[in-house]
Amino acid sequence: MSKPYAGMSLERYDWLVQRGSPSDLTEGEIGAGWHYCDHGWDGLLISPIDLEYKYCNCKNQEKYKKSPEYYERYEKAQEAMEKLAKLDEETGL
Repeated sequence: MSKPYAGMSLERYDWLVQRGSPSDLTEGEIGAGWHYCDHGWDGLLISPIDLEYKYCNCKNQEKYKKSPEYYERYEKAQEAMEKLAKLDEETGL
């Protein structure tokens, strides 16, 4: 079993993304903020640690959101990774 991602194993996450539906989420997963976001993400399975959660407008999900600073750091980290990937491409690494 892989390392948990926001309290969920990668195998479980993959299964839910490929074959799951909202009714397949456990009470624990729902209690941790996992949900299929229909308001802004067209049914994407997200958790509070995902950047997509920042823009989630689903009912009752606001209480699970991280601080604005968390999502700002997340965005900056993503930008840095994208710059590194571009540099890798340019240098042939």
